[in-house]
Amino acid sequence: MSQDAATWTLSLAMVAGGLWAFQKPAASEPFRPLTGVRFMAEIEIERNGASGAKSFERARFAYREDGSWVRETVSVDGVPVNARVIYNAATNARQSVSDSTKSKTTYPGMGGVLRPCTEAANAQFMGLPVYERTVKSGRKEAIQTVAPSLNCLVLQEKVFDVNGGERRLFQESRVVSINRDDVPEALFEAPTDYVERSPSEAIALEDAVHGRTCAECEIRTNKKLDEVYSKSHRR
Repeated sequence: MSQDAATWTLSLAMVAGGLWAFQKPAASEPFRPLTGVRFMAEIEIERNGASGAKSFERARFAYREDGSWVRETVSVDGVPVNARVIYNAATNARQSVSDSTKSKTTYPGMGGVLRPCTEAANAQFMGLPVYERTVKSGRKEAIQTVAPSLNCLVLQEKVFDVNGGERRLFQESRVVSINRDDVPEALFEAPTDYVERSPSEAIALEDAVHGRTCAECEIRTNKKLDEVYSKSHRR
């Protein structure tokens, strides 16, 4: 696994990042969670690092009838990761869970707002009504094909890194299967024997298990994650 891939995976697991899945909507885009919808999507993601290195991720996104969801990183470059982010609609809390270290990191009251659909479907993809939208966040610009009937699940996406006049393909993802019948309930809960850890503690343990080091992450990313974690527990 490349250092770029390792850094991305750990950061994603800690704060539920990722342009394709969870975004805070603008005030003009009220979130109306679907009820009675249950599915699990298998996703393939290819990333292009600034150095030219590529990484490949397999992921799953599951949605439950009450509005809870799970985003799980299954593997990166063929190496099992088994880390997931859980949003519990009943408690309005997010939780990062790592099976390899039996760790959990809970963010009370952080919410799990999914970017809502604001347009009607005008095309078909994978047998589902869809439409295309563009989402911008900092230097990242994503072109997404979304399915309103699946709570605006992103079925395919291209993410570009826009820097001045340059536009580089940073990430490309696509849903390869959707299962509406077999969605494991265990995905939505952290095992009771998993230990609560701060983001920096969880990442350090994860790095030790997988033999990784990232001094820059410790200085920059981990500090920010710990600040978010501490703030959520002071609310």
